[in-house]
Amino acid sequence: MEPVVYGAIGGAIILVAYLTELFEHISPENKWFLLANIVGSGFLLYYAWLLDSIVFMVTNTVWVLGSAYELWRCGK
Repeated sequence: MEPVVYGAIGGAIILVAYLTELFEHISPENKWFLLANIVGSGFLLYYAWLLDSIVFMVTNTVWVLGSAYELWRCGK
């Protein structure tokens, strides 16, 4: 699969999650919102790795870890 496909999938997942939150159809603490952020950022992290883009990898690593922490915290 072309590397850009991973970036497009990840970006689309995060964009849909963000838009649903922006228009108040979902809460930022909702598990599906957080899972979408984890999955979308995971795709973008892999895309960044394929591109060898350190800054993009760091950004998406923080996004994945932050969303995972929030999902864990909300699940307690």
